[in-house]
Amino acid sequence: MMSMFDDITSLLNAVGLPVGITIILMWFIKYQFDNSRSEREEAREDRQRFDQKMIEGFTEIKVAVEQQNRLISEFLRLK
Repeated sequence: MMSMFDDITSLLNAVGLPVGITIILMWFIKYQFDNSRSEREEAREDRQRFDQKMIEGFTEIKVAVEQQNRLISEFLRLK
């Protein structure tokens, strides 16, 4: 931790406070942007997995309803 503080202090002494703060803020903005991008990608992947599970569930329901309709039709024909 002290090494990072020393690095920042030496940067500020070398380039001046306004430029040093600007560099630090630019790094922070890039860090936030990259972090946000990875979170969005994870959320998109989670959403795709969720959507796939929903499609599989609806497909199973569709098959069950079709089977039920077929059985009801056969039952009504036998009457």
